[in-house]
Amino acid sequence: MLDKPNKTALVIIDVQQGIFNKKTKVYREYELLNNLNALIDGFHSNSVAVFFIRHTNKSSLIKDSDDWQIHSDLHFQENDIFINKVHSSAFQENILKNYLTELGIKHIVIAGLVTNGCVKAACLDARKIGYEVTLASNGHSSFHKNAENLINECNSKLSDEGIKVQPIQDILRGLVIFMQRLKEVTE
Repeated sequence: MLDKPNKTALVIIDVQQGIFNKKTKVYREYELLNNLNALIDGFHSNSVAVFFIRHTNKSSLIKDSDDWQIHSDLHFQENDIFINKVHSSAFQENILKNYLTELGIKHIVIAGLVTNGCVKAACLDARKIGYEVTLASNGHSSFHKNAENLINECNSKLSDEGIKVQPIQDILRGLVIFMQRLKEVTE
């Protein structure tokens, strides 16, 4: 459950067109996109900050190229925050940390691509620098041939590292319950 949505942010990592164009397809790509949209829509409808992270490199995710763009099926909005990165972890660069500090964010919910790379790195780095981290267990994936095993192993290992690992449905249920209680208190 989310304790204080106004101190929480959603961070969607590297869900970019080019990753879906690889020879080995993203594991359960349509399910992933639907799950991410449910999460994004839930955060938007409760006015909780949403960040989209874009990986930039010189080979396949070249800045401003079609492949570099956030996947067109995602429900991003004009007021979402878009951040570019060059390292595997979005927390190796100061831009995201600065935004989170400025907004008073203490808890982040992480989802995106790829499980065994940028998602795992961001979860571990965020936890290491003091954020409360929740990983959406059904909100990350990989294009690896053994993606299902990687996802399950990552969920288990990150849970062992002190990261909350919850399905999107539980994350959203907690958000709705908190917002209902907040509304009751303020009326």
